[in-house]
Amino acid sequence: MSVTAARDFRQHVNRMSTLQAEIAQYFSNGAIDYAGMAELGRRSGFDFTAEEAKRILFAAADEMSNFEREMMSALRTSAD
Repeated sequence: MSVTAARDFRQHVNRMSTLQAEIAQYFSNGAIDYAGMAELGRRSGFDFTAEEAKRILFAAADEMSNFEREMMSALRTSAD
């Protein structure tokens, strides 16, 4: 398990619209399901923990893709 795998998965998701549709379900009800994201990563060949997924997402806050910004915006909206 590694932060590198989580970072690679993040980049992979940003290139794959099919994975974006799957990962969107982990951003709901004002929360992020990091364990679900890690499981999807494992099924896609990337081995990392929920904590590593969380660390990568927050470290990338200033360099998010359009898809990631949309997910974070939807997350804030659903929390209101």
